[in-house]
Amino acid sequence: MVAALVLALLAGCGDSPPPEAAMPPDELAIAEPPEPNVEAPVADAPAEASAESSQDLLPLEPEAEAGWEPGETMTEGESTDDVLARADAAFEAGRLTDGADSALGLYLAVIAAEPGQTQAVAGVDRIIETLVLQLESALASADLGSSRKLIPILRKLRPEDPRLPAWQADFEHAREVVRLLRKAQQEVAAGRLLEPPETSAVRLYRDILERDPEQPEALAGLARIEAELVAQATAAAEAGDYVRSDKLLADAARVQPGSGGVQDAGSQIVELRQGRAADLLQRAQVAAARGDVSAAEHLLEQLEQVSVQAQGIEELRQQIEQARLYAGFAPGQTLTDRLRSGATAPDLVVIAVGEFRMGSRRDEAQRRKEEGPSHEVRVARGFALGVSEVTVTQFRAFVQASGHVGSATRRGRSSAYDERSGNLRERSGIDWQHDYAGADAAPNLPVVHVSWSDAQAYVDWLARETGESYRLPSEAEFEYALRAGSVSRYPWGDGTPDQLLENLTGEKDRSSRGRAWNHGFRNYGDGHWGPAPVRSFAANRLGLHDSNGNVSEWVADCWHDNYSRAPTDASAWVNPGCTKRVIRGASWASAPDEARSAYRSGATPGTTHARLGFRVARDL
Repeated sequence: MVAALVLALLAGCGDSPPPEAAMPPDELAIAEPPEPNVEAPVADAPAEASAESSQDLLPLEPEAEAGWEPGETMTEGESTDDVLARADAAFEAGRLTDGADSALGLYLAVIAAEPGQTQAVAGVDRIIETLVLQLESALASADLGSSRKLIPILRKLRPEDPRLPAWQADFEHAREVVRLLRKAQQEVAAGRLLEPPETSAVRLYRDILERDPEQPEALAGLARIEAELVAQATAAAEAGDYVRSDKLLADAARVQPGSGGVQDAGSQIVELRQGRAADLLQRAQVAAARGDVSAAEHLLEQLEQVSVQAQGIEELRQQIEQARLYAGFAPGQTLTDRLRSGATAPDLVVIAVGEFRMGSRRDEAQRRKEEGPSHEVRVARGFALGVSEVTVTQFRAFVQASGHVGSATRRGRSSAYDERSGNLRERSGIDWQHDYAGADAAPNLPVVHVSWSDAQAYVDWLARETGESYRLPSEAEFEYALRAGSVSRYPWGDGTPDQLLENLTGEKDRSSRGRAWNHGFRNYGDGHWGPAPVRSFAANRLGLHDSNGNVSEWVADCWHDNYSRAPTDASAWVNPGCTKRVIRGASWASAPDEARSAYRSGATPGTTHARLGFRVARDL
């Protein structure tokens, strides 16, 4: 078959020019578009640049394809073996089809001289297979120059190949995409980004994406236009031209509606504007304080142009900022809400806004994979957090008022400390009314043997009783408050604490029967085996007691194996139907590595035991 095909090819070869002569060189390379000239007003955009020849963009025509010829290179007196050797060498060197010394031409020359010569036939088949792979790769990467060259060769070598129509269609589709890309680039260069709507660069890029939703150049083109508009909007804001900044930002929002980049830029511009106002306000206050009225009035005039409100600017701005961050409270302030019954909710302390790096560093000793990747979290709004863990007395008031039946009560058992074995052991008849060892719990102990579901029911009840937004803290909020500004392994540093701080496992601690910890902090003892009454130890820098000791605590988040895609705004990471919840903070029985600020674990929502309690949070 190959021999017959070769004879047909040679019979059809004439003096027609090579394919390159019928195809403008480099006309199909996709060039990087110039940066959008968005400074030019749309209404004053220059006339459209001269279009390239439409002939370059027409589909392949049969007469253009017929121009390819293999070329006979077998010279008189040259042996078949010599030609085959040259053909094999050309194939290995990558000279498949081009030139008189190409592998294909040499193999075809041998077949013309000796029809059916097996080595030459195999060589042609091998070249065809290679050309097919090259063509499919070229089409996939929009390499139209290579595609245009390869399709005619394969059409002549394999005219019966059923893939030829698809290859031709793919080529013509890609060539149309290139045409639209070039046109879009011309519109960008002319400053016609969004107007006129029917022929603008954005419209053309969208037309391409309607054909191919993943077309990278079109996606990149829209991203570049949006980025340039955003950059100019930011520059205008930095120059104090907020009217122009708003216009440019609105234009950017039209490029890719719903783009997070534009929303982020809008937030940054608002912050920039607020920062400018704060700077002007401070300078005006300094000028007024030193008696320079003229300077203060001049600064106030600028401030009124920057700020949304012109009257009472100082008082209004302070009120808005205070309300936005802390709802009239102040960082470090304590508050206690009254219940409808007249009793009080747990004491809360207002936590200041800020930023911190959540999780453990890669080089942190005893780091666990679920503690990473370390990432920046911004607490953009103040919140209130329980000064201490919820006590037995507080939980009892909830049970008596609501009739709630705890998980351990329903189950009829929980895990309590067994002095004889030195381990937690499940025992019947244990619930929230009992302490870590199963005895009746003292009123001021942190409540234990409570599940996540119990804790959630408690905060829901507080919300109903007070009308305030009570909830469990998020995992990010908990670590932020526990660290209290520290970046070390533990809240107090990187090693054993050098003073009494928390109810932790220390080698000096002893149980009622003289047991000691197998692995505790060296030279440390806090005098407690089991949970201590709440507030037995000093508060941390944010005003929180027992933030990393006494009992571990439930938080609102669902358990995730790592922090990939975790929120960066301190919100709880919750997925519908999650089967595990997060536990944070060390307990009276936690090993030192479990007292690290980044340590985290997870458990099913119904889990209860003698090391686990909770504290509440409240939105301001």
